Amino acid sequence: MTIGAAGPAEADGGARGGGARGGARTALAGLTTRGRSFLAAGVAAAVCAYVLGQPDLLRVGLLLAALPLVCAAVVYRTRYRVAGSRRLSPARVPAGSEARVHLRMDNVSRLPTGLLMLQDRVPYVLGPRPRFVLDRVEAGGRREVSYRVRSDLRGRYPLGPSSCG
Repeated sequence: MTIGAAGPAEADGGARGGGARGGARTALAGLTTRGRSFLAAGVAAAVCAYVLGQPDLLRVGLLLAALPLVCAAVVYRTRYRVAGSRRLSPARVPAGSEARVHLRMDNVSRLPTGLLMLQDRVPYVLGPRPRFVLDRVEAGGRREVSYRVRSDLRGRYPLGPSSCG
């Protein structure tokens, strides 16, 4: 049995779009229904204030529109980023024997993460899909976990990618 890693596992807690336009689109896509309602109410109040000539209503409308936009920008900028790697020992084992898979997750952002669930993709013949709950990972910190795989059938089996959320 040969087990091959699908390369280093990388996960990005905040999937960044290409360029400023993709980043803004990603941040705005994260708005809840309440956030979108605030934005719509703010725009509507600002338009009505402009048409009616009411500067106080214009201030309220701008505040209502700016609040969800500022919140989306702050949340988008503070998302965590993690990178991972996988090591197998041994990389090649006879059928019926066990191999150990070591996963390492590094927090590459400047902020600590919250609770993370790490899951590795494994073919069904090697056993159940391993899942791990990782407690807070400090900025620049790392966590290591491992699990065993075993197959009674000969063959080449890919592992990964890992997902983190």
